[in-house]
Amino acid sequence: MMRAIVTCEFRGGIMQASIDRNAIYRASVSAIESRLGDETVLLHVVSGTYFGLDLVGSLIWSRMKIGETLGDVCVSVRDHFPSAPPGLETDVAAFMEQLIAQDLIEEIT
Repeated sequence: MMRAIVTCEFRGGIMQASIDRNAIYRASVSAIESRLGDETVLLHVVSGTYFGLDLVGSLIWSRMKIGETLGDVCVSVRDHFPSAPPGLETDVAAFMEQLIAQDLIEEIT
C-alpha cells in the first residue's frame, strides 16, 4: 500500500494553476475519509493509496464533499483564515490540481 501526504500550505501565489474557476468540483466516489482531529485521512479505494490532509486541506476537502467552485472554496478558506496571503486562490487551485491528479476530486460541470 502506498502512502502520500497532501498538504495545502499558503505559498503566496508562487504556483501557476489551471483549475477552471467557474467549474464545480466534488469528491470522487472512489475516495473515503476518516477525520483525526483537525486532519483528514483519505483512501482511494481503487488504488489503495491513502493521503493525509492538514487543517487547510481538510477544510478544502469538506467543501469538495458538497461540490463547489474554486472561488467558493477560496471564500470559505478566507473566512476561516482571514490572514491568508493574497495568492490564496493560486495555492488552493494548485492543491485541487493535486487532488484531481490522484482521482480524489472531479469536475462535474
